[in-house]
Amino acid sequence: MAYKGERNYLQGPDIYNAVIGVVSEKNPGIVFSKIKMAFHKIARNQCKLTYGNYSILEQMPKDINTEVNLSAPSAQFIGWLVETDEPVSERIAYPEEDIVKKTAIEGSTIIINEEAPFTPIEILVAMTKQLHVRLYPIKVGQWIVTRLELNRLLTRADASQFKVKIEKNLNNRLTKASIHSGAEILGHI
Repeated sequence: MAYKGERNYLQGPDIYNAVIGVVSEKNPGIVFSKIKMAFHKIARNQCKLTYGNYSILEQMPKDINTEVNLSAPSAQFIGWLVETDEPVSERIAYPEEDIVKKTAIEGSTIIINEEAPFTPIEILVAMTKQLHVRLYPIKVGQWIVTRLELNRLLTRADASQFKVKIEKNLNNRLTKASIHSGAEILGHI
């Protein structure tokens, strides 16, 4: 994975894309009905993915970066990412503002108005971040995604129909927002 823009950490969308890519490649044709990712801490180096069925839970280290749970009608995978000592050697441009300018905020909801040349998860996270920055500005630090729960994988068709709506706000420190693609509820972030 590579750093994006001026960031000095690996971004959640890249972790999502990498995990889904690896698991899907090794299990062709699988259709996920639940995707859960919990981001426990920021990764500044490359990460190692370990996944399998519930029998591997006994091997789970205490110091993980990301916890993963993927369910399909025929299989269930659990796993985790642990940061390694291998540094990130690449940096790629990431004009997140190109996503943001295609969005509109009304109340506690942000929608995207047109297509953007990014992956669906990049669009979703950029929208969610923009909504938080606008509604709940913070003086120190930044908003980060700590949990993603989906009813299925995100698709290219979703990317131009996303709507994110804040459902809960705990003291402007932790929020839960619903994710929609058109009229379909996809999950929460």
